[in-house]
Amino acid sequence: MSASAVSCANPSADPGWIACETCDLLLRRPVLGVRSKAHCPRCGKLLDRSRPDSLNRTFALALASLVLYVVAQTSIFMSFELDGLVQNARIMTGIRALFADDKWPLASLILLTAVLAPLLWNLSLLWVLVPLRLGARPPAAAVAMRFCREMANWAMLEVFLLAVLVTYSKLVAMAHVGIGPGGWAFGVLILVSAGTTASFDTEDAWDRIEAAR
Repeated sequence: MSASAVSCANPSADPGWIACETCDLLLRRPVLGVRSKAHCPRCGKLLDRSRPDSLNRTFALALASLVLYVVAQTSIFMSFELDGLVQNARIMTGIRALFADDKWPLASLILLTAVLAPLLWNLSLLWVLVPLRLGARPPAAAVAMRFCREMANWAMLEVFLLAVLVTYSKLVAMAHVGIGPGGWAFGVLILVSAGTTASFDTEDAWDRIEAAR
Protein backbone atom coordinates (compact mmCIF):
# COMPACT_ATOMS: atom_id res chain seq x y z
CA MET A 1 0.00 0.00 0.00
CA SER A 2 1.05 3.62 -0.46
CA ALA A 3 0.53 6.46 1.96
CA SER A 4 -1.49 9.39 0.65
CA ALA A 5 0.21 12.77 0.30
CA VAL A 6 -1.73 15.80 1.58
CA SER A 7 -1.01 19.33 2.76
CA CYS A 8 -0.93 20.51 6.35
CA ALA A 9 -0.43 23.97 7.75
CA ASN A 10 1.19 22.80 10.97
CA PRO A 11 2.15 19.10 10.70
CA SER A 12 4.46 19.17 13.73
CA ALA A 13 1.43 19.71 15.96
CA ASP A 14 -0.31 16.62 14.63
CA PRO A 15 1.22 13.21 15.47
CA GLY A 16 -0.77 11.76 12.58
CA TRP A 17 1.70 13.16 10.06
CA ILE A 18 5.05 11.79 8.92
CA ALA A 19 7.68 12.89 6.41
CA CYS A 20 9.47 10.55 4.04
CA GLU A 21 13.11 10.27 5.10
CA THR A 22 14.24 10.14 1.46
CA CYS A 23 12.28 12.82 -0.38
CA ASP A 24 10.70 14.75 2.56
CA LEU A 25 7.18 14.32 1.20
CA LEU A 26 4.62 15.11 3.91
CA LEU A 27 2.17 12.25 4.44
CA ARG A 28 -0.73 11.32 6.62
CA ARG A 29 0.45 8.47 8.86
CA PRO A 30 -0.88 5.26 7.26
CA VAL A 31 -3.09 2.82 9.15
CA LEU A 32 -1.52 -0.58 8.62
CA GLY A 33 -3.19 -3.95 8.63
CA VAL A 34 -1.59 -7.15 9.83
CA ARG A 35 1.72 -7.83 8.03
CA SER A 36 1.28 -4.87 5.70
CA LYS A 37 3.71 -2.15 4.58
CA ALA A 38 3.40 1.49 3.52
CA HIS A 39 5.60 3.03 0.84
CA CYS A 40 6.12 6.65 -0.17
CA PRO A 41 4.02 7.35 -3.29
CA ARG A 42 6.74 9.66 -4.67
CA CYS A 43 10.00 7.70 -4.25
CA GLY A 44 8.85 4.26 -3.11
CA LYS A 45 10.77 4.40 0.19
CA LEU A 46 9.47 2.04 2.87
CA LEU A 47 7.73 4.28 5.39
CA ASP A 48 6.42 1.80 7.90
CA ARG A 49 5.39 -1.80 8.32
CA SER A 50 3.23 -3.58 10.85
CA ARG A 51 4.99 -5.37 13.69
CA PRO A 52 2.40 -7.47 15.56
CA ASP A 53 3.04 -7.65 19.32
CA SER A 54 6.22 -5.64 18.85
CA LEU A 55 6.77 -4.86 22.53
CA ASN A 56 6.72 -8.44 23.82
CA ARG A 57 8.62 -9.91 20.88
CA THR A 58 11.33 -7.27 21.08
CA PHE A 59 11.62 -7.74 24.84
CA ALA A 60 12.06 -11.51 24.47
CA LEU A 61 14.62 -11.11 21.70
CA ALA A 62 16.51 -8.41 23.64
CA LEU A 63 16.76 -10.72 26.67
CA ALA A 64 18.00 -13.54 24.45
CA SER A 65 20.56 -11.16 22.90
CA LEU A 66 21.83 -10.20 26.33
CA VAL A 67 22.29 -13.84 27.37
CA LEU A 68 24.05 -14.66 24.10
CA TYR A 69 26.26 -11.59 24.51
CA VAL A 70 27.41 -12.73 27.95
CA VAL A 71 28.18 -16.22 26.65
CA ALA A 72 30.01 -14.85 23.60
CA GLN A 73 32.15 -12.50 25.67
CA THR A 74 33.01 -14.85 28.54
CA SER A 75 33.41 -18.21 26.78
CA ILE A 76 36.20 -19.45 24.54
CA PHE A 77 35.77 -17.95 21.09
CA MET A 78 38.38 -19.91 19.15
CA SER A 79 41.11 -22.44 19.92
CA PHE A 80 44.39 -22.93 18.07
CA GLU A 81 46.44 -26.12 18.09
CA LEU A 82 49.95 -26.16 16.60
CA ASP A 83 52.59 -28.85 17.27
CA GLY A 84 50.63 -30.15 20.22
CA LEU A 85 50.25 -26.72 21.84
CA VAL A 86 46.72 -25.47 22.35
CA GLN A 87 45.83 -21.83 22.89
CA ASN A 88 42.31 -20.65 23.67
CA ALA A 89 41.19 -17.15 22.78
CA ARG A 90 38.23 -15.03 23.80
CA ILE A 91 37.05 -11.84 22.14
CA MET A 92 38.94 -9.68 24.63
CA THR A 93 42.12 -11.71 24.06
CA GLY A 94 42.75 -10.16 20.66
CA ILE A 95 41.76 -6.69 21.85
CA ARG A 96 44.20 -6.85 24.76
CA ALA A 97 46.91 -8.05 22.37
CA LEU A 98 46.32 -5.04 20.12
CA PHE A 99 46.57 -2.68 23.09
CA ALA A 100 49.81 -4.43 24.15
CA ASP A 101 51.21 -3.88 20.64
CA ASP A 102 50.41 -0.14 20.95
CA LYS A 103 47.74 -0.38 18.24
CA TRP A 104 45.43 1.82 20.27
CA PRO A 105 43.20 3.20 17.47
CA LEU A 106 42.38 -0.24 16.06
CA ALA A 107 41.98 -1.81 19.49
CA SER A 108 39.72 1.01 20.66
CA LEU A 109 37.57 0.76 17.53
CA ILE A 110 37.09 -3.00 17.94
CA LEU A 111 36.39 -2.55 21.65
CA LEU A 112 33.70 0.01 20.86
CA THR A 113 32.00 -1.72 17.93
CA ALA A 114 32.21 -5.36 19.07
CA VAL A 115 32.02 -5.07 22.87
CA LEU A 116 30.77 -1.77 24.28
CA ALA A 117 28.24 -0.54 21.70
CA PRO A 118 26.32 -3.86 21.40
CA LEU A 119 26.06 -4.10 25.19
CA LEU A 120 24.98 -0.48 25.65
CA TRP A 121 22.46 -0.82 22.81
CA ASN A 122 20.95 -3.89 24.44
CA LEU A 123 20.83 -2.37 27.92
CA SER A 124 19.33 0.92 26.72
CA LEU A 125 16.70 -0.99 24.76
CA LEU A 126 15.76 -3.01 27.84
CA TRP A 127 15.78 0.22 29.86
CA VAL A 128 12.92 1.37 27.65
CA LEU A 129 11.10 -1.95 27.20
CA VAL A 130 10.89 -3.15 30.81
CA PRO A 131 8.92 -0.15 32.17
CA LEU A 132 6.71 -0.06 29.07
CA ARG A 133 5.72 -3.69 29.59
CA LEU A 134 4.74 -2.74 33.15
CA GLY A 135 2.68 0.20 31.88
CA ALA A 136 5.12 2.79 33.25
CA ARG A 137 7.13 5.54 31.60
CA PRO A 138 10.86 4.75 31.35
CA PRO A 139 13.09 7.19 33.27
CA ALA A 140 14.74 9.67 30.89
CA ALA A 141 12.83 8.02 28.05
CA ALA A 142 13.83 10.48 25.32
CA VAL A 143 17.51 10.27 26.24
CA ALA A 144 17.36 6.48 26.37
CA MET A 145 15.68 6.23 22.96
CA ARG A 146 18.25 8.53 21.34
CA PHE A 147 21.12 6.73 23.05
CA CYS A 148 19.76 3.37 21.89
CA ARG A 149 19.65 4.61 18.30
CA GLU A 150 23.22 5.93 18.47
CA MET A 151 24.57 2.70 19.95
CA ALA A 152 22.77 0.72 17.22
CA ASN A 153 24.72 2.73 14.65
CA TRP A 154 28.03 1.87 16.34
CA ALA A 155 27.36 -1.81 17.02
CA MET A 156 29.05 -3.66 14.15
CA LEU A 157 29.04 -7.33 15.10
CA GLU A 158 28.85 -8.39 11.45
CA VAL A 159 32.06 -6.54 10.58
CA PHE A 160 33.86 -8.19 13.48
CA LEU A 161 32.60 -11.60 12.40
CA LEU A 162 33.82 -10.96 8.86
CA ALA A 163 37.28 -10.12 10.22
CA VAL A 164 37.24 -13.33 12.26
CA LEU A 165 36.32 -15.40 9.19
CA VAL A 166 39.18 -13.86 7.21
CA THR A 167 41.58 -14.67 10.05
CA TYR A 168 40.18 -18.19 10.30
CA SER A 169 40.73 -18.82 6.58
CA LYS A 170 44.38 -17.82 6.93
CA LEU A 171 45.13 -19.72 10.12
CA VAL A 172 43.41 -22.97 9.17
CA ALA A 173 46.23 -23.70 6.69
CA MET A 174 48.85 -23.49 9.45
CA ALA A 175 47.13 -24.89 12.51
CA HIS A 176 44.03 -26.68 13.68
CA VAL A 177 41.45 -24.02 14.48
CA GLY A 178 38.34 -24.81 16.48
CA ILE A 179 35.25 -22.71 17.18
CA GLY A 180 34.39 -22.55 20.87
CA PRO A 181 31.06 -21.90 22.60
CA GLY A 182 31.72 -18.17 22.47
CA GLY A 183 32.11 -18.28 18.69
CA TRP A 184 28.86 -20.15 18.16
CA ALA A 185 27.05 -17.85 20.61
CA PHE A 186 28.44 -14.84 18.74
CA GLY A 187 27.08 -16.13 15.44
CA VAL A 188 23.62 -16.69 16.91
CA LEU A 189 23.84 -13.29 18.63
CA ILE A 190 24.14 -11.56 15.26
CA LEU A 191 20.96 -13.23 14.03
CA VAL A 192 18.99 -12.55 17.22
CA SER A 193 20.19 -8.93 17.33
CA ALA A 194 19.01 -8.45 13.75
CA GLY A 195 15.63 -9.90 14.71
CA THR A 196 15.47 -7.57 17.71
CA THR A 197 16.10 -4.53 15.52
CA ALA A 198 13.54 -5.66 12.95
CA SER A 199 10.83 -6.30 15.54
CA PHE A 200 11.24 -3.03 17.45
CA ASP A 201 8.51 -0.58 16.50
CA THR A 202 9.88 2.85 17.36
CA GLU A 203 6.59 4.65 16.72
CA ASP A 204 4.71 2.23 18.96
CA ALA A 205 7.31 2.75 21.70
CA TRP A 206 6.94 6.53 21.49
CA ASP A 207 3.14 6.21 21.57
CA ARG A 208 3.37 4.08 24.72
CA ILE A 209 5.81 6.53 26.29
CA GLU A 210 3.41 9.41 25.65
CA ALA A 211 0.45 7.40 26.98
CA ALA A 212 2.35 6.52 30.16
CA ARG A 213 2.74 10.17 31.21
